[in-house]
Amino acid sequence: GERAERSSAATTQRPIAMPLSHASAVVLASATSAVVAVLVTELLRRLEARSDSSSSGKRESGGRMTLRPKSIDEPQLSRFGSLSPASPGKGSVMRHTEDAILRALNVKLMERGRALKVREVVLDENGDPWRSAEENHLAKAPAKTKVIRIALTGGPCAGKSSALEHMIQAATQAGFDMITPPEIATLFFNSSYALPSPSSSGFAEQVFTFQANVLKLQLQLERCFSDLAGSSGRPTIVVFDRGLMDGRAFMTDEMWKRGLDGLNRELTGGRPAGSINEEYMLQRYDGVVHLVTAADGAAEHYKYGVVTDDSGNAVYRRETPAEAVDQDRKLRQAWAAHPKQVVVHNSSLYGFEAKVARATEAVLEIARSAHPSDGA
Repeated sequence: GERAERSSAATTQRPIAMPLSHASAVVLASATSAVVAVLVTELLRRLEARSDSSSSGKRESGGRMTLRPKSIDEPQLSRFGSLSPASPGKGSVMRHTEDAILRALNVKLMERGRALKVREVVLDENGDPWRSAEENHLAKAPAKTKVIRIALTGGPCAGKSSALEHMIQAATQAGFDMITPPEIATLFFNSSYALPSPSSSGFAEQVFTFQANVLKLQLQLERCFSDLAGSSGRPTIVVFDRGLMDGRAFMTDEMWKRGLDGLNRELTGGRPAGSINEEYMLQRYDGVVHLVTAADGAAEHYKYGVVTDDSGNAVYRRETPAEAVDQDRKLRQAWAAHPKQVVVHNSSLYGFEAKVARATEAVLEIARSAHPSDGA
């Protein structure tokens, strides 16, 4: 009773709060939502970690959890998650674990590309690599770390994900940091963007809009990650999951020209008008590693439709083996003019491990030429 009285007295002595302005209310609501999101995420993580059978959730294949509230009406579903595909319409909701990698920091991903023992770093005396030597001189741009840029490309089911994991391990052991930005098209699709049906009106124009935006975001992403890596003071390899020239394989000649025109209108970055062309795109990369699709040379390992990838995740691959081979060859041709294009074929004699090792060595060979010393 005494505590309640003190609380009541304290309350009466506080000044009356003035109404929040609209802007303040928005900020407060945003901050509150962010805090709640963090707390809910942590709660769900702990629920998943519990191994006792008394958990109210049902464990599904792949380690995912589906929470089953006692009752929940349909309008509320949008606030908690999407309907579980296993039981649509029954009030079950799926946790937001599918896209957690896009929504929350992942300590493992943050640390996996850090060198175990850093090599001696070589600086790029030209400053910003995306400006001319004259522009850097006039801007008095500081020297930056020489960044190794690799485009990792290839047809469907070529083993890029597995190769990337092997590259990270080998590079960090060799004294390099390795940064691995995501594939742009996958980022779009995993954000719930979907192309319309090919039979719909305007389909071709929407395909162009999609590919044009892949180009724009790819160029901006490359510039940002290159700038960050260059300012790190550490020898760094940036492996891009596909590069700008990949778009050439997915666009008609007319679409490609329009795509380049769009880049030159919006993203010249202070360069002369019309300077973003195929030559400019090719010189942005120190090397191109092309992994040939399994459909060409290892057909028994090619999977399409709804399949499980190397990480155990369910993915959809629409290309038939013939389409995969055709796409692979178009990609190879798109990059053919690069002086350090390395095409890694499938080998029935040595297997997939040899393919991954060859791709990894190609990347490290280029990196060592720029940062030759192992350092201390």
